[in-house]
Parts: sequence; C-alpha cells; structure tokens
Amino acid sequence: MMNEKQFAMQKAAHRLFKEKSYVETSIADIVKESNVSRGTFYNYFASKAALLVEITRSFQEHLKEERTLLTVQHRGTDEELLREIIYLCREKEQNSRINQIVAEAAGEKDIDLVRYAEDLRINRMQWLHVYVKRAFGSTYPHATLAATQFVESTLNYHISFNRIVNKPRTLREIVDYCVDLMIFALPKLEEKPLFSTDDFLFDDQMTCKERFTEAADQLIQWLLTHEVDNTMLFKEYIELLLSHRELPLTNPALTAHIKKQLVEALNPDYPAIHNFVKLIG
Repeated sequence: MMNEKQFAMQKAAHRLFKEKSYVETSIADIVKESNVSRGTFYNYFASKAALLVEITRSFQEHLKEERTLLTVQHRGTDEELLREIIYLCREKEQNSRINQIVAEAAGEKDIDLVRYAEDLRINRMQWLHVYVKRAFGSTYPHATLAATQFVESTLNYHISFNRIVNKPRTLREIVDYCVDLMIFALPKLEEKPLFSTDDFLFDDQMTCKERFTEAADQLIQWLLTHEVDNTMLFKEYIELLLSHRELPLTNPALTAHIKKQLVEALNPDYPAIHNFVKLIG
C-alpha cells in the first residue's frame, strides 16, 4: 500500500517529467517539489528510473481497473467494446504522456528501463489481442494476432502523424479509422497470416495466477453492477478462491460446490463463467 510520501513523490515526479522532461528532471527537483528529503527518496526508490517504473506500474493498474469496469458494464457488441477500450487507453496514455516519458527514459540506455519499455509494449499487445480475439476470433480464428499487430502499428502511425498536420483529427476519429482498416484487412489476414496464435500466444505471457486474478476481478465487477441473487455470497466465494489458491487441492468438495453454484446461477447472463470456472482448477 502506497503511503503519503510515496504518493507525493510519484505525483511530483510525473508532473515534472511532463513539464520538464525525464532527462531534465533531477532527483533534487523531485524531493523539492514533493517536500521530502533526499534520504526519504532513497528509502523508497533506488533511482529516478526506479521511481518512473513505479509511476508507470500505478498507471497501468488504474488503466487495467478501468478496462475491467468498462468491459463488465458494456452493453453493445464486442466490436464496439474493442473501439471503446482502445479509445479509453489511448486517451489516458495521451493525457498522462506515460509512454513518451518511458521511451525518453529508455533512450538514456538504462538497461532496466529498456527492458521495462519492452514489457509495456508486450503488455499492450497482450490485452489488445484479448479484445480483438473476443470481437473477431470466431469468424477469423487465424487472423487475430496479425490483426492486433496491424491495428496497433496503424494507431501509432496515425497518432504520431496527427501531431504535425494542419487540421488534426480527433482521437475518436483516428481509433475508428484504424479499426475500420483492420476489419477491412481481416479476410486477407485470415487467408494468409504471417503469424498465428499457434506460433505465439500472448496469453502465455500471463501466469495462471494472473489470468485467474484478472478473471476474478472482472466477475466481481460484473456482480456488483448487475442485479443477481446472492451477489455477496458469490463475491465471498470468489475472494475465498483468490486468497486460498490451494483450495482446489485442499478442499475439492467445497471447490466443486462453489463451481456448481456459480455456473447454475450465472450461466444465462455471464457466459464467461465457464472460462472462470476452468481457471479455478
């Protein structure tokens, strides 16, 4: 749990990185802006780079929570959800300038930051692939990986180009245009994909525990935003499974009971319950 001093340093550093740039911001600037001592800074962070990693991790966690909430509250099609998710993430990233800051910092040749920047890129491709697969995987099962790469690279190009044109387009226009291009390309990508999910599964970048935690978070959010009988009981079941991942081995009877109740109660309204139950073990 982040304390008040950590929060103050992260907030001050992020503001300075946006205003002055990462390179031009010193640790002295950060401790002055956050009203702490240099010793306090080093109690929590080994370096300016380590502080940036924590800022980015916090940002990614908040973004993940917002993606989860949008997913469970969305009432439209999976294609519409894909557009909304991309727009949400790109808007948050533009406002925070987090990716530009990390890219600038990685340019300083700090090996840990270079690796972290690559991890961020893979993470973005990973969650984006989940939503592309959700929207188009049943129709174009072999094209989803290529489609994810296509829309990601197209978005990056058009967002960058938009900064230098005389009449910039809105972010919403760019997102819709890039998704439309991806949809247009899907039949060809399905016909002759350069890569497929058989060659490289982004899901494998996540551990079983991470997949289960994410699925559990989504289910809890869904329960809290829908009218379901025994909501609090189901929430307690899920939290029990989260805190005792050994439960399927130590108490298989209770685990089977929980699975049965979840499926029987939620199956008609929450089809993803079957995937969640499989992850329980």
